Amino acid sequence: MKQINRQSSTIATDKITALYCRLSRDDELQ
Repeated sequence: MKQINRQSSTIATDKITALYCRLSRDDELQ
């Protein structure tokens, strides 16, 4: 259970980080 939760958290964090980076890039372009 802990390993699965850890993987899910990591995936969620990666998605949030990727989304944040994408938004930051959009702000720079604009």
